[in-house]
Amino acid sequence: MCNVPYKDDLVKSVKEVIISIKKLRYNNIFKDDNITNNEKMALYIISKFKKDDKVSLIKLRECLNLAPSTVTPIITSLENKGYIEREIDKNDRRNIYLKLSKIGYEHIKLVDEKLTNSINEYIDFMGYENVENLIKLLNKTNEFVKMKKEEHK
Repeated sequence: MCNVPYKDDLVKSVKEVIISIKKLRYNNIFKDDNITNNEKMALYIISKFKKDDKVSLIKLRECLNLAPSTVTPIITSLENKGYIEREIDKNDRRNIYLKLSKIGYEHIKLVDEKLTNSINEYIDFMGYENVENLIKLLNKTNEFVKMKKEEHK
């Protein structure tokens, strides 16, 4: 049987750690760029699609899980900053495709390098065994989150 006061302490500790990490915002690694978090996610998603190196606007909306009214300004901003290019389907002008520009590819490459370096530093700090355990715990957490999401459908 779980001791309630101990469990309460665990709940408090989990909340504190999550809030602390969230405040740090891992995006501080990339604080020198002029891209919002939603724009970063959009760039990342666009970079992962390999079908002719482009993705449909509809697919991007699905992946971001954001309303069209939210996605349109993100795309417009990324295009204005030179990170992506729009391509309108010649056969059906309602279909819009997005792809990374040269600047977009360079940015994604730089972000990947910074992230890889940061993760390597983290592994050195934490140790291999702790990181392997963390990965197992995060995967288990992911299972829990997916389960809760299914319950709320």
